[in-house]
Amino acid sequence: MVAGKIQYKDAQVAVFEGHAGTSASSSPGEARFLLGRTPERADRLEEALPHLPMATAVHAEPDYLGSVGRVEREPAA
Repeated sequence: MVAGKIQYKDAQVAVFEGHAGTSASSSPGEARFLLGRTPERADRLEEALPHLPMATAVHAEPDYLGSVGRVEREPAA
């Protein structure tokens, strides 16, 4: 049961990452934030880190800054 939930969550993340990467309606900062936030939520911090500082550089939203701080504080797995 747990393995099925993990596979489902991974599939949802993959679909969302594909959508975020191709969405024309997103601003560049928002797209970078989504590309960073999605792996952050799946505890894939190494994948999130390159995108979040770029999102913050484009548009310094409090949510963006909070995500950067969380990812930078977490130890690498």
